[in-house]
Amino acid sequence: MIKYHVATFISGVAIIITMVTLITLLSSKTNYLEDSMINKMSDISIISNNNEYIERNSQKKYQENLKSDTTSINEDPRVKKFAFELQRTQDDIKDMFHRQKQLEEVILEDPLKALETTMLRRDIENMKKMQKANIEAIKREVDKIYDMNKWLIGGIATSVLALAISNFLKGSGPSEEEPEG
Repeated sequence: MIKYHVATFISGVAIIITMVTLITLLSSKTNYLEDSMINKMSDISIISNNNEYIERNSQKKYQENLKSDTTSINEDPRVKKFAFELQRTQDDIKDMFHRQKQLEEVILEDPLKALETTMLRRDIENMKKMQKANIEAIKREVDKIYDMNKWLIGGIATSVLALAISNFLKGSGPSEEEPEG
C-alpha cells in the first residue's frame, strides 16, 4: 500500500515538474514564472519532505498531512493564477495542433490548393501595382487636360480682349460716312 502511495507521490511530483517546465517555456511573463518556479520547487521540496512523515507517522496521519499541504498549496492565489495560465496555454497548444492538422489535411488532399493561395496572393499584388500605375497615369492625363484648358481659356480671353480693343479703336477714330449713291 505504501508503494502505491509513493508511486502516486512520485508521479505527482513528475507532473508538477512537467507543468513548471512547460509554463517556463511557453509563458511570456518570465519574472512571474521564475518566482513561480522557485515557489513550486520549494513546494516540491516540502512535499518531498513528506517522505519523512511516511517513515515517522502512520498511514492515516500521512494522508491527513498530505491533504492539508495540498489544500494550502491549492488555496494560494499564485497557484490558481499559474494553473489558469497553464490551462490557457494548453488550450492554445491544442488549437495550434488542430489548425496544423487541418492545414496538413488540405495540403495532402489537394496540394494545388496550397500553391493556388500563393499564386492568388502574387496576382493580387500585381493587380494592386497595375491599379496604382493606372491611377497615376489618369492623374497625369487630368493634369495635362487642366493645363490645356488654362491655355485655351487664356487664348479665348486674349481673343475677346483683342476684339474689344479693336472695336474700341474703330469706334473712336474719325467716322467716315459712306456716300449713298
